[in-house]
Amino acid sequence: MQSNITKTEVLALNVTAEERIMYSVMKAVYDSGIPISFKGSMVLKACLFEVGFLDETRHTVDIDANWNTDTPPTAEQMVESLQPVSYTHLRAH
Repeated sequence: MQSNITKTEVLALNVTAEERIMYSVMKAVYDSGIPISFKGSMVLKACLFEVGFLDETRHTVDIDANWNTDTPPTAEQMVESLQPVSYTHLRAH
């Protein structure tokens, strides 16, 4: 699985440095194959960008997502899934 938006496109978005980091975290989680679907203003902003709406939109400070499994994951399962992503992502920055 690979996301469609490239790092260059993320940098071209009219976003803050904080939002750039959040997009890179979202991409790392998505590329890892963890069963998460993203939602909320970060996704809306990227969708608007893809269709050419480049004006300033609302600033956000969080990432909204749903874990897509039949049963909710335990805290331990989430940590085990996300720990490799966070370690790899932090080493890259």
